[in-house]
Order: sequence, then structure tokens, then C-alpha cells
Amino acid sequence: MYNPASGVIVTANQSLVDAEYPHHLTDDWDYGYRSQRINDLLDQAITEGPVTSQDMSEIHMDSYHAAAAEALPYLLEAEVDGVTAQARERLREWDGHTDPDSSGAAFYQAFWRHLLPLLFDELGDVAMSGSSRGMYVVNRLLADPESPWWEGETVSGRDEVLAAAMDAAAEELTERLGEDPADWRWGDLHTLTATNQSFGASGIGAVEWLLNRGPVESSGGSSIVNATGWEPTSGYEITAVPSMRMVVDLADRDASTWIHLTGNSGHAFHPNYDDQLAAWASGATLPFTVSREAVEEAAVDQLTLVP
Repeated sequence: MYNPASGVIVTANQSLVDAEYPHHLTDDWDYGYRSQRINDLLDQAITEGPVTSQDMSEIHMDSYHAAAAEALPYLLEAEVDGVTAQARERLREWDGHTDPDSSGAAFYQAFWRHLLPLLFDELGDVAMSGSSRGMYVVNRLLADPESPWWEGETVSGRDEVLAAAMDAAAEELTERLGEDPADWRWGDLHTLTATNQSFGASGIGAVEWLLNRGPVESSGGSSIVNATGWEPTSGYEITAVPSMRMVVDLADRDASTWIHLTGNSGHAFHPNYDDQLAAWASGATLPFTVSREAVEEAAVDQLTLVP
């Protein structure tokens, strides 16, 4: 795209070209849930205008689960009872946002984790992707109840598979988070431990305690604008993050903002080692000054390097 009439270019790992594009770029695109949501939010912001830096920061932290919205009607029709039925009511009230306090998000994500091995048991040790590829495939299968993929080793039929996955999710969350589905929170499951790349997984408790930080809870998830990815085969903990968020104001560069995952220092005992982690998790940002005048005004110390 070059200077599109919309004034907007969105890239979130989705396919940037169509089948007619003559050059091979990759066969591994994201399926577009994030990019479509960003486009929708920008369209809304532009309509309401003018678009501000704060608008862009809010888009960075958007936690709406577009793929889940497609699946929800099918879950609401499946026959369940007991605690599962109570938990399913949380989905009926759920607005689709994966905020840390959301019980609907907690139950849906647990359902998703248990659905994949039930639905794709034929794959054996090769797990179906838990991110956009799996979401795209599942949402197509939901509209095709006669697909042989719904015939499994332990349970068969679309509604029966959905009910079994919800039952398994309710059982897991009851054990982990308590008996009342209203008390379940996505943030209690979806946490990040910032792990030092050198010795953070050394297996030596004291070393890991010194070098690692967290856990902190976060909104978002796989194929969500706030792309705090997780791996269903291992749990709900965050395994991939937007490690830095930046908004550049081209009209006033000194009004730009950013946030880094942990901090600007790599020294574990320095105050800047982890002073941005809590702000990153909450979606806060920091000033990102650019001009010499603004930098000098904001400076606390000055380092002079002398040959």
C-alpha cells in the first residue's frame, strides 16, 4: 500500500497481499482477527475524530476476542447442567473482552484449551494451533456439524463435543479458582513471569528469585490486539508478549509515548531493572521525548564520555 485514501495502514501479521501478488512472501500469515479489530477501532476513532495518542494507546490494549464472538452462539445452544450451566451463563453475559476480572473470559479460554484435544484427537501428538489458525479452523467446523472431525474417540457430535469441553473447563476452574463461576478471573490464570534469558530458568531457586520478576496478570490473549499469547498444551501463562508499545505523534514528537516490558537496565539490582513491568501490565505509558530541548529539560543526570 502506498498513501492509501484512508490514511491508515494496519499490519498485525495478517496477509498483506492477495493471491494475485507475483512474489512469494510467506505461507504463514495470521488469519486477521487482530488486524480486522484494529481496522474497526480506527474506523470508529476516525469517525469520532480527531484521533489522539490516547486513542492509539487504548487500541494497543484492546482485549476483544473476535474469534470467540463467532463461537459463542454454538456454546450457548449446547446442553449442559450443574456448575457447567452456571459457568455458561457467564458466557451469555460476556462482552467478549478478556479483561483480568472477566469470569466469561476465564471460562471461554478454559473451554478452548479443552476443546482442541477433544476435537483434533486424530492428530495424536501433533497439537492443533491454539492461535489464529486453530480459531479459523474451529469456527469453520462449528458451521458444519456433519464434519467427520466431530467424531471422536471419547465423544462424538458437535454439541456433545462442545458440552464435554465446557464440562472439563468447569471442572478445572472449580478446582483452581473455586466453586462459584462468578469468582473466576482471567487474570488469575493469565499471568506473565518476566524470565531472565541467561539464568532465569536455571533451576536454582535463589538465582531465579533474584533475576526473574512477576508474575503480573494481563488482559488479552492469542490473536487479540493486546497479543499476550499463551499455549493451550501447557497452561494459561503468557508465553509471547508485545515487549514494547510505542505511539509516535508526528505532529508533536515530544508528545510521543512508550512502555518497555520490564525496564531500561539489565542489572537485577538497579531500580530501572523492573520499574516498567507493572505499568506495562496495566497499559500505562511513559513520555518519549525526542528533541534535544525536551531531553535536556527532562534529564535527571548527565553522563559525559571523555576519551
